[in-house]
Amino acid sequence: MKNVSISALRADCFELLRQVEKTKKPIRITRFGQPLAEIHPCSLNSLNCDLARAARNARDIEIINRNADRLNAEAEDALEYQAPWDLDEPKKRPARKKSRTR
Repeated sequence: MKNVSISALRADCFELLRQVEKTKKPIRITRFGQPLAEIHPCSLNSLNCDLARAARNARDIEIINRNADRLNAEAEDALEYQAPWDLDEPKKRPARKKSRTR
């Protein structure tokens, strides 16, 4: 694996990325001689997996949204429904006693 300093990465970023794409070998980025990051080539299989995962997540979100609409409609119906025992006059709260102040 090729080691490249962070300052060299700044200067030749696009050229280093072309090398990774062409040679299919990763490059390690170092800072003060210590490894900081690695740049790996991306395979089409991983891209296809990411696209498939995104499509699956979008489908799941659509299903959740459809169910949420149905549940919201049911909740609104439940709020509009008045149970028979609620039809009577509401009970009044007892009046609070006034405290005496001198």
